[in-house]
Amino acid sequence: MKTRLVVTAGMLAALALPSLASAQLPTGIRQRAIEIGAIGRYTIFPDETQTDNVIAGGGRLGYYIWNNLAVEGEVSFGVTKPTINPFPNRTDLDDVSHTLWDVRLLYNTPQRGRTSFHIGAGYGYDGFARERVNGVGPRGHGPTGLLGLRLFVTPRVTIRGDVGGLYVIDDKEPRDEANEIDNEERTPRFEPSIRLGLGILFRNQPTTSVVTQTIARVDTVRVVTPPDTIYRDRIAAATQPGANAATSTSTASSATVVIGVVNFDFDRAEISSDARRILDDIAASMSRPEATQLKLILTGNTDAIGGESYNNRLSERRAEAVRAYLVSKGISESRMTPRAAGEGNPVASNSNPEGRATNRRTLIELDNSGR
Repeated sequence: MKTRLVVTAGMLAALALPSLASAQLPTGIRQRAIEIGAIGRYTIFPDETQTDNVIAGGGRLGYYIWNNLAVEGEVSFGVTKPTINPFPNRTDLDDVSHTLWDVRLLYNTPQRGRTSFHIGAGYGYDGFARERVNGVGPRGHGPTGLLGLRLFVTPRVTIRGDVGGLYVIDDKEPRDEANEIDNEERTPRFEPSIRLGLGILFRNQPTTSVVTQTIARVDTVRVVTPPDTIYRDRIAAATQPGANAATSTSTASSATVVIGVVNFDFDRAEISSDARRILDDIAASMSRPEATQLKLILTGNTDAIGGESYNNRLSERRAEAVRAYLVSKGISESRMTPRAAGEGNPVASNSNPEGRATNRRTLIELDNSGR
């Protein structure tokens, strides 16, 4: 019972990991991706199994039910030798096959460069059989776990190395009618193993391994909207007598009027020195007596790199950063409405660094709807 509780806790932790890691760099493996791979396994058996350690080969299949979180199945097969042969006159019992089936939840950390770490927890079925005696041999099952490192050779091809093992909590010797071996219960045991595998990802959008080739450039690309008197002119136009939403000749003739745009560095929500100059200009204009009744809408935006939920939170932080700065300059918090648009409203292409830099912004609009 205690072991089952430990396994359940491990699975729940694996499910919680994506939210804990959401503050990391963009997703490495996308939701609905499929991974097919081949593995080699080396398992160390305890003395009670009475068999040598085994080298085995097999395959695995995984489906990503969420970004970086997969349900994975694996089977591997190898042949070893018994350390004690109870039938010395039976040479056909010299080989013992070992098959391991394993089903697990696997979580990959967000990719850093060409690598990511992963952790898995699941359940395994452990089978020994003497090759020529119709499957006679001990069978066992129990919880499994692994830790490992993944190397992205290309965005689709990966190499994985894992260390882990199977804790056999139920192991029985089947009855061998020919040799009259009675059923025998065995004590729980732990079988550590090392795996090395090659995997191919399908239905996976370009991952961070591609993005990181341009991150150095992305971080240095900054699109600056110069402080322009047009912002002051638009605020002034909105405060002129008779300026309203119905006045077609006014620059404030629509429900909202753009009066500023500030941009942000990659994966950041800090106000840059260039953005401060723009916001200082807006704050000064909004502080004039004739503009004290005007309100602002602050809409945060991101580029398309990263998960949708993370980008929504990042755009919200960018809008809040602009509001906090304007509050520090004397603009009442009640005069501003922050909004989060995430990656959903690009004004430039996300396929190049310059376009992504333009999309990392907070749009500042004059709310003219109430005039």
